Amino acid sequence: MLIIERSFVTLLWLSNTLLGLTFIGAWFQSQFGTEMHIVSASVATLLSLFAQISTLFYFIGSGRWIKDQADSIFLRDKAKGFRIFEIYKKANKLKAGPMPFATFGIFLGLFAFILGGALQVGAIAKWVHVSLASAFLLNNCVGQYFTLRALKRNIVFLDQTTKEIDSEPNFSM
Repeated sequence: MLIIERSFVTLLWLSNTLLGLTFIGAWFQSQFGTEMHIVSASVATLLSLFAQISTLFYFIGSGRWIKDQADSIFLRDKAKGFRIFEIYKKANKLKAGPMPFATFGIFLGLFAFILGGALQVGAIAKWVHVSLASAFLLNNCVGQYFTLRALKRNIVFLDQTTKEIDSEPNFSM
């Protein structure tokens, strides 16, 4: 696994762990104070949003890279270009697993955070924020499973693409 993928996996685990600790800590808010929950929720939510956005960019970007490689090689070697394009089609299907969770995670994270502020000023009932925060945590934990599974498969497709590129004869003299 490359450093980018390792960093990505670490980011997912860290954001979900911090989000879970924040969620658990909220139930003991009377002992630690509201300020502690606000600070930890702010950090956990921002880190989680960054992880979700990274998920979107990673899968879009890696798929685009494979497609660009297929397009550029197709001009020199149609058979190899078609093989790389087949890899792209398989890699593109991987987005179906993590993308909905990442997109919904961004939505839930923003609204849970905003409505947490509304709860602090008494504008909403407590159950609204708790429900959104619960859905946010559940979405991220389930989504992490699909993201990590797709990430492992995507690495294989990136490796296959690289092998196809490296097997290309050098035409320069």
